Amino acid sequence: LLKELFSQKETDTKKTQSLVDDVCFYLMNQDDLQKEYFLPAVNELKRKKILDNVEECYTMFKPLVETGCQSYYEEFDLGGKYEDTFTESCMEEICKKFTDEQVQHIKNGQYDSGA
Repeated sequence: LLKELFSQKETDTKKTQSLVDDVCFYLMNQDDLQKEYFLPAVNELKRKKILDNVEECYTMFKPLVETGCQSYYEEFDLGGKYEDTFTESCMEEICKKFTDEQVQHIKNGQYDSGA
C-alpha cells in the first residue's frame, strides 16, 4: 500500500510538470497572448528596471499565465473542471517557470525593439 501511495504522488508530479512545461511552451507560441500580455509586461519590467526582483517579475506575468491557462484548457479540451486542472499551486508553478525562463531572455536583450 505504501508503494502505491508514493507511486501515485510521483505520477501526479510528473503529470503536473508535463502540464507546466506544455503551458509555458504554449504561452510563448500564441501571438495574441504575446501582443496583449507578454510584450507590455516586458516593456514595463524594463522601464521599471526590476528584472532582478523575481517576485515583481512574477507578478507582471500573472495575467498572461491566467489567461493562457484558460485558453490552453479550452483549446485542448482537457476535461474535468478547470479549477481541478489548474489549481492555484499549478498556476503558480507555471508562472515561476515562465518568469525564470523569460527574465534571462529579457536581460540578454532578446525582446529589445532593435533585435
